[in-house]
Amino acid sequence: MRRRVTILMTGTAIAFLALMSKAQAHVRWFTEENDAYPDQHFPRDLTNALLLAGAVCFIALAVYFSHAKWAGTVGAGFEKVSRSAKGLDWRLLAFLSGLMLIANSIMGVFLAPNLDLPNESLQDVGSAAQMIVGVLLLGQISFSIPGILILLTIGATAIVVPLNTLVDYLFEFVALAIALIGVGPGLCALDRRLFKQLGIDAERLARLSLPIIRIGVGLTLVVLAIHNKLLNPGLTLAFLDERNLNFMPYLGFTEFTNLHFTFAAGVAELTIGFLILFGVATRFVTAVLSTFFIITLFVIGPIELIGHAPLIGIAVLLILRGGGQYRLGSSVQLS
Repeated sequence: MRRRVTILMTGTAIAFLALMSKAQAHVRWFTEENDAYPDQHFPRDLTNALLLAGAVCFIALAVYFSHAKWAGTVGAGFEKVSRSAKGLDWRLLAFLSGLMLIANSIMGVFLAPNLDLPNESLQDVGSAAQMIVGVLLLGQISFSIPGILILLTIGATAIVVPLNTLVDYLFEFVALAIALIGVGPGLCALDRRLFKQLGIDAERLARLSLPIIRIGVGLTLVVLAIHNKLLNPGLTLAFLDERNLNFMPYLGFTEFTNLHFTFAAGVAELTIGFLILFGVATRFVTAVLSTFFIITLFVIGPIELIGHAPLIGIAVLLILRGGGQYRLGSSVQLS
């Protein structure tokens, strides 16, 4: 009986998450606020109740994975690979981040497609800043200095870009910047000399880098779910009408509307965001998110791939290293 319940809950959770796989794009990259449909509200019906049940099942599944002995063995194997890689996962993250910044600079995009700087002079400065940081990261010349530059850039951007727009990226870039600063001395002689001259405890900051990245990604997913979907379903509805990503009617669920699809995507993103934020079965949850994320890349196209390049590196990092410190139930085995 217990086995049947577990299989049922697993199936429900996977079906629920499958709905998220084609709605993980940054909708504001493709749809403007003015295009959002006004006065949209989620129906209180059986479909949305079942979607909430799916989220609960996925949480239960994540908790199961976090306590499973075999999952702990798998986690130990990943940790062994990570140790033998000697920082290669952090280097991959830095490389992909640099690649994104250089591509943005070439395409005339500042950090993200919908972050518009107010005038041409600032756009030129932003493009140059991205190119400099990107070259530093791509060449692995330094990690801490690009991290400091990213923090300064985000601070300056907050002055000229509305918080309502910047909030979608704030936690991701700030977490990335702090993490790069922290791991720099362990990967680069230049950063080691810099920390030594400043009298900063490099080892302590390095230990914080992994949980900072995890918390930053978790908060980013939570913000995207609330800001772009749950509190503003009209924006995602406009996006879905343009892209026609709601596949449920083709499976025979003709009453499954785009509004239901928006609710499913928002709740799924919120659920995964909170699990990563609190470090519950980080490897498992990140692996599931990565699977659906890859599907989205094929559906949406190259803009998603370029813009989300750092997230690919972060996913590899979290799968290999787990959730690090400051997580819910630190005694869990698959973290």
